Amino acid sequence: MAFVPRLTTPTDTSTYYGSYNSYNRFSSYGNEGNCTWYAYGRTGEIAGRNIYNDFYITQSPGDGKDWIYNSWSSYTHTSGSIDLQLGDILVWGGGRHGHVEVVESISGNNITTSYSISGDNWASSRYFATRTITKPSWGSELGWVEYNDGSSSYLRNTFIGYIHNKYAGDSPTPTPSEDLELTINPGSYSAVMTGSQDYVDFQFNVILTGIPAGESASGSNSYPGLSRVQNTGWSYTDYTVDGVTYRRAEKTQTLRYYREQDTAYTTTKYMYYSFSYSTGSINSTTPMYINVLEKDIDEDLLAVICNYLLNKRKRVKFKLKNYM
Repeated sequence: MAFVPRLTTPTDTSTYYGSYNSYNRFSSYGNEGNCTWYAYGRTGEIAGRNIYNDFYITQSPGDGKDWIYNSWSSYTHTSGSIDLQLGDILVWGGGRHGHVEVVESISGNNITTSYSISGDNWASSRYFATRTITKPSWGSELGWVEYNDGSSSYLRNTFIGYIHNKYAGDSPTPTPSEDLELTINPGSYSAVMTGSQDYVDFQFNVILTGIPAGESASGSNSYPGLSRVQNTGWSYTDYTVDGVTYRRAEKTQTLRYYREQDTAYTTTKYMYYSFSYSTGSINSTTPMYINVLEKDIDEDLLAVICNYLLNKRKRVKFKLKNYM
């Protein structure tokens, strides 16, 4: 299952964070609200099951600094290059207890972590915090952290190791399960033919799905031989697939074909879109076409032809697999 970052406070009834829940090894020691209690619950949440009999600290109940002595010894790093991945557990030593945090996102040399530090009962909803820091180096200081009572301070605990979370997979980013998809549906039309005006308006519904969360439907579009006369702008709806949040974008667009520009039978491309995202790109590489007869045609017959073309045209979808 794709890694889903924890950036908001879990609920009190959560299986992994619930008050003195049997799933959490550290609850039995009265460590509710401590950094080890939270990191253990978060690791279980990433695994999606009870890890009580799988992950333990040899020096139980184990302070944060003791987490480098654990049953996943082959996943623990205390020297060499620092190659962090999503879900990894960072360990700081020094002081009486040390500290642990969980890696939730990675962007270049910056990482966002989730954690808890005791100072109040967890039911106060202040047991959870996140912070964005520069990727630590060996011996670097813990820095500014927030306690559960709302206070904060600068701690000089030093970075001594990290544990690669075997439940999070080996990919440094989530693997999306939803493809980018662009759909263009023909809608209504209207024709005007007078002494001073001679054009046909076509309305289209454009839908994009599979957009990564937080990204917009920005891109390029062109419509050779046509003029844009109306554009509603994109409206967005968030939805979730396999625990990953995506966005759906939709808008209507009216394009105008001026028949006085041509004196004979014409075939014209009507729309082309191209979008790029962090998970891939998509474009309408096979445009649909409109056919309009010479402008001397009777207005009633023009309406019949337009209606025939729109009824015969099926909606077109363009699809591209994500490549990340």
